[in-house]
Amino acid sequence: MVATHGRSFWILDDISPLRAVEPARAEVQLVAPRDTVRARLAWSAGTSYTKLGVSYGPAFGVSGSSEMVTLPSGKKVRRFLDVGENPSNGAIIYYHLPRGFKGPLKLSIVDARGGEVRSWATDDEALGADKRPGATAGLHRFVWDLKHSGPGKFDASLLERKNKPLAEESDEIGGPTVTPGKYRVVLEAAGKQLSAEFAVIKDPRLKTPQRAFDSQAALLRRLYASWAVLIEAVNRLRLLKRQLRELSRRLGKTQPALLKQTGLVLAALEEIEGVLVDPKRESPRDVLRHQGGLSDDLSDLISLVAIADEAPTTQAAQVSDEVMAKVETQVARLNEVAARDLKALNAALHKADVELLGVAPA
Repeated sequence: MVATHGRSFWILDDISPLRAVEPARAEVQLVAPRDTVRARLAWSAGTSYTKLGVSYGPAFGVSGSSEMVTLPSGKKVRRFLDVGENPSNGAIIYYHLPRGFKGPLKLSIVDARGGEVRSWATDDEALGADKRPGATAGLHRFVWDLKHSGPGKFDASLLERKNKPLAEESDEIGGPTVTPGKYRVVLEAAGKQLSAEFAVIKDPRLKTPQRAFDSQAALLRRLYASWAVLIEAVNRLRLLKRQLRELSRRLGKTQPALLKQTGLVLAALEEIEGVLVDPKRESPRDVLRHQGGLSDDLSDLISLVAIADEAPTTQAAQVSDEVMAKVETQVARLNEVAARDLKALNAALHKADVELLGVAPA
């Protein structure tokens, strides 16, 4: 701790880099992360954060304000204005890059069996600038939130809505938290591969056995996998809907039979979409006035199963099986529509000599 005679103070809670890094060495260096406690934040922590302006209330019943700032590197960090800042919730990884270093650079987390849990690369364009590891000369700090990769996300370009939100919120979905155990961070840079082991340990106040964590993780993996299948199906379905609507505009009144056939396929897709998701939702509060879809069921079940460091209840497991079976049924319906109705429509279009590309008649 460093103090300035009562005016302010700072806490340096990890001096590992000071002990391990040798700046004079002209090579890449990786600091072994400290063992990390699998901490659980309050359920409402971070729910009131916004990307624009000042956010108030870091958690339910807790007052305080913060704002997002963008660093010169492009990374976005939260700056707390009138409250203290807790240590980062996750494994803190330090590495040092020599002067004149030029990427690329990749960080990976590997489990005890050698399977990759998560990875980040400086040249991964799919990651935002604030999600990529730093690659400039000097000491870098990267925080892994102890989560697996998420199930993907809905294609925003295919979303149909009447009103544009004031601020676009990220729809990125985080994956499940890893179970306690041994892990390894791997750093690939400058033709070298460095690695260091560390442990993710359970909250020392808990008596939860490892088998309970494993049981919870097994069900969460299945729920997230089902969610990934649902997202892929909805993206595929919405792309087909867009193509069918454009086809309807092109056909106009000149091809009534084909127009009717196109409308029937479109209606079948909309029915499936209405079961998988809530297509009328344009804001989080719309859940109060529209019926939710299976995506909401999966989200709620994931929250329920992960709400505590304990094995899922029998009821949660049974309902999860029911919901995942419903998702499989709707995906099978989508595949059937694609294999039967779309194929028949394509054949009819070919027979009527309707070109694949074209414009509506003048």
